[in-house]
Amino acid sequence: MMKWLGQQKLITFQKSMLAMGTVINIQVVAYEEDRRAVLEDINRAFSIFYDIEHRFSRFRSDSEVMKLANRSKQEVLVSEMLFDLTAYALELAELTNGKYDPTIGKIMEQKGFDRLYTTGQTFSSHDVPHAAVHYRDVQLNEKNRTIHLNKPLILDFGSIAKGFACDLAAKELEAWEGFMINAGGDVLVSGFNEQQEEWTIGIRHPIHKQTNISVIQTTNCAICTSGNYERISRYDPHTHHLIHPQTKQSEQSLLSCTVIAPLGMLADSLSTAAFLLGREEGYSFLAEHEIPAVMVDQTADMIVTPEMKEVHSWNHNQHLSQTKHF
Repeated sequence: MMKWLGQQKLITFQKSMLAMGTVINIQVVAYEEDRRAVLEDINRAFSIFYDIEHRFSRFRSDSEVMKLANRSKQEVLVSEMLFDLTAYALELAELTNGKYDPTIGKIMEQKGFDRLYTTGQTFSSHDVPHAAVHYRDVQLNEKNRTIHLNKPLILDFGSIAKGFACDLAAKELEAWEGFMINAGGDVLVSGFNEQQEEWTIGIRHPIHKQTNISVIQTTNCAICTSGNYERISRYDPHTHHLIHPQTKQSEQSLLSCTVIAPLGMLADSLSTAAFLLGREEGYSFLAEHEIPAVMVDQTADMIVTPEMKEVHSWNHNQHLSQTKHF
């Protein structure tokens, strides 16, 4: 994969590592003479994923999230990062009337999403009781930058942290001609590939997983997919990780939801929120906020927001008979 530009070779540097429960792949387009600097920047980008994982993991007793879990009924001074992500998650919870709720950590654990991906060892927060909690049990003090939990609870940032890590990692790579970060369903692209073209991103078919249901050509944005096939409960093969906090059941009206947004944090969280809202309400939410998105329902029909077709070049000709525009 090389292209000559004058006397310089434009090539793609690529590296993959395991972090945040998935394989993180980074591709950077640059010149051969910059190899050393590019690889150093890629390594710095990877270190961000490890740092975010350490801060926000539910599977580490020493993570900031788990340290906060038991410090209820008191003002806790937290990092800027935790405060800001919590504030955003609570705002999204309000917008979705609690269908999206960051206090779902204990429910996720109860449902069997309690296994550390690196070792397969289960992690249980025995000190946090199985009590009913709600996002309004989390109070923020903007002036002091503190968090007050009305009850012991576990914040879950599984729908934000990976996209947020992509955003921070992108800052380490912005000096180069182009790059793509692929974090297991969360993709962030910038600039151009070595053919001087926009990046081509496939949206996985949620049933025929070796094929794409659609292909997008785009750049300078994030593309994130939430799907019922991504993580399955170790207790129940019919329960996936996109769970309603009130009913404690998985949303069943959709197979996947893909969102395009300027930032990974937005695309990651909005795809989850829309999935949890379901087929009709999720589409209305995305359309109301003018978000480019593709939803795939139970019958594998695609539901496309107007902004998706207007803003981004995408190929779905082979699926035209399956595409619906509400």
